Amino acid sequence: MSNFSDLMKLKYNENSETIDIPTLRVLLPDNPEEIIRDLYSDHGRKNSFQEQYSHIQISSLKWEKRKLKAKDILSCECFPNFSDWLNAVRRRASSFPEYGWNCIDVRPQVVAHWQECGTWLVPPIFIERRLLSDENGYWLVEGHTRVGTLKGLVEQSVISPHSIHEIFFADY
Repeated sequence: MSNFSDLMKLKYNENSETIDIPTLRVLLPDNPEEIIRDLYSDHGRKNSFQEQYSHIQISSLKWEKRKLKAKDILSCECFPNFSDWLNAVRRRASSFPEYGWNCIDVRPQVVAHWQECGTWLVPPIFIERRLLSDENGYWLVEGHTRVGTLKGLVEQSVISPHSIHEIFFADY
């Protein structure tokens, strides 16, 4: 296993298009479970992800959890095709004065966690931007709903731009 494009060669569930997790664990043993499940298994066969990341040497990525201020996370870039979704989620928070926390999501466990902890349940996934371009910074790979929620809550002054949130981050 070398590049993201190699994920297309692996055993997968024909109904869900998800890649076999036990196989991924064997091939990428140093990767966090969340990366294996939420990125490689869930999105490894999707055209939009292959279009963006096929050249990235996933076997060389070094994953770590980082704690960052919201304002630093929100300075990230993402695939333009996902910007509309991120912004649609961001706009949900404009209903916060009327509906409170319930405006951010329909999943009760997500709403409860944001309300109690002021952050997401599972950290979103980022890579170093220069893996895709000449610029340094954070590139959002997976977790557009989470980041859109954070952005909306910061814009509505529900959450401070200086609040701390955990992310998964990778670079070579």
